[in-house]
Amino acid sequence: MCPSSNYQIVGFEKDEYPLLDYMKTGLRVTLNTDDCGISRTTLANEFLKAAEMCPDLTLWDCVVLIRNSLCIAFCD
Repeated sequence: MCPSSNYQIVGFEKDEYPLLDYMKTGLRVTLNTDDCGISRTTLANEFLKAAEMCPDLTLWDCVVLIRNSLCIAFCD
């Protein structure tokens, strides 16, 4: 998911962002920057934006998001 881009394009309000809902259903969710040239963001900012949009996001949830990214990366 790309919180900054999703916020800019869709306009999700606080507590509307489906990140935690997707994680609870077992989807292997990751956070991404989408188009850095347009959104002018970094991965660190994406985690901050996700925390802003999902007040119930925990540190453990962030660890799971990072682990998911490592598990599905196109590298050895």
